[in-house]
Amino acid sequence: MSSTSDQQLHPHPTTTPGSLEQKASLPVDVGAYFDSADLCDVRVRVEGVDGERTFHAHRLILSASSTYFRSLFSNAWTPTADLAGASASSSSSSLPTASSSEVAMRVEEDVAHAALVLEFLYGREIELDLACAHPLLRLAGYYGIDALGNLCVDYLERVLHPEPTRCFALFSSGAGGTSMPADPKLLALCTEVIARSFADVAQHEAFLNCSVELLVAVLERDDLAVEREEAVMHALVRWLAHEPAERQPELAQLLGLVRWPTMAGEVLAELEEAQPLFAPELPRLRELLLEALKFQAASPARRSALLAMHDTSAAAGVSAAFANAAAAAAAASSASTASDSGTVTAASGSSPSSVAATSAADPSAAAAAAAAAAAPSPSLALIRFRPRAPNMVRLQGEGKYVWTLKNFSRLSREERIYSPPFVFGSIGFMLLLFPRGNQQREYASLYVSVADKTRLPPDWRRQVQFSLCVVDQRESLCSVTKSTRGELSNQVLDWGFTELAPLSTLHSSNHGYILDDTLQFTIQFERISESNSGRSSNTAARLSLM
Repeated sequence: MSSTSDQQLHPHPTTTPGSLEQKASLPVDVGAYFDSADLCDVRVRVEGVDGERTFHAHRLILSASSTYFRSLFSNAWTPTADLAGASASSSSSSLPTASSSEVAMRVEEDVAHAALVLEFLYGREIELDLACAHPLLRLAGYYGIDALGNLCVDYLERVLHPEPTRCFALFSSGAGGTSMPADPKLLALCTEVIARSFADVAQHEAFLNCSVELLVAVLERDDLAVEREEAVMHALVRWLAHEPAERQPELAQLLGLVRWPTMAGEVLAELEEAQPLFAPELPRLRELLLEALKFQAASPARRSALLAMHDTSAAAGVSAAFANAAAAAAAASSASTASDSGTVTAASGSSPSSVAATSAADPSAAAAAAAAAAAPSPSLALIRFRPRAPNMVRLQGEGKYVWTLKNFSRLSREERIYSPPFVFGSIGFMLLLFPRGNQQREYASLYVSVADKTRLPPDWRRQVQFSLCVVDQRESLCSVTKSTRGELSNQVLDWGFTELAPLSTLHSSNHGYILDDTLQFTIQFERISESNSGRSSNTAARLSLM
């Protein structure tokens, strides 16, 4: 190869022989400038629920990691009246501008929490706990501090998955008795971990203090881990009995989240007398019971039509829902054909707008379907007809566990999905799936994760050897299995495969990996032992989050 080619492959350094490469360095301890008057060019007045405090600050440092402050201190800043916690009576003259010497942080949190945010922006270490993680997550979201938000979410995932009852303390009232709305990321995380072990969580003393916001979000989930819907009803009764007078106004909404049609008929028949706590909403209860009994008495075709329509039907009441189902069930027996008027008969499972275009032979059903299609917003009404589908992990053999992940089409929108915890070798584990890949978008990623990271001793280490498999439920010989060995410790808490299986293969109709909207994974442990070695194989990867 010529010297010219060598130079193209291995370019020479830009410095001349004998010279020294010069690099600028900034030996500045930014943290030392926190609340320091030295070089201060702005003051931040924090107005919290428990008082106020003013901090000396520096525009450049605040702007470096916060999109809010970067925008605030730029020349393009346009003051608006929707600042964090700003009252409706705030005048535009009191709002900050790019040249303001003092800016206000009006937060519906304690001053100490806002102070932690400022400390974080100065690169100082902050200690997270359950008392401050939720307020900091809310503040990080508003002030555009992604690094702090990600830190809070990672911490909360570590402590909530092994102990779902810790969620309830995060939604308690703040200072002055105020109750702040939950951060959406935290609400989604808590509903996931509570739903996964709902039957056990509902028996815990902490469940009695569950907020309405959290309880509603939990009861809406399909994957609530209960064997029978009666367990949901009993949990609701227990929660109501704790503070009946205060919680009665929420009763109507909560009753609508119980899936009455999936309960036994004899239970429904005796419900009014058996549950006196429901008496304040007796008309609503009777409406729901009638709906449930009508569903149970319906023909299999009508029931199937109702279940098929739940994702697209609009709120039009029970009568319209059954009318739609009747039209769809009748249409299911014939192929789609054009009538003399040019309308098309809708097949079973069609959307309400299609069902509304059914044959004019049944004008009442068509009118009801049209009313449903014209309704302005979707309803949870038809979801009540669908049984819960909990995601379970079961022991299949010595050291072998099976994770059945149902409702995958909905869950696959999540960035990551945890399995319920399971125990092997006296250690609690979970499986962690990235349905759209971790750090790439071509392969599904699957890891084994230590469940309760907060209780490990400082020097904890374990050598592990296991195999992970995504099961082809149609042809088991096509299942994808990968084996690995490695070391778990306080620093490496997750181990598995960033490239377990191509997403194109996983979703292919030529295989049976996703069958009836269900995925199935297995883990087979070969060995777990104590170890002082830091060696591990390179056939798998420790989890590195995006």
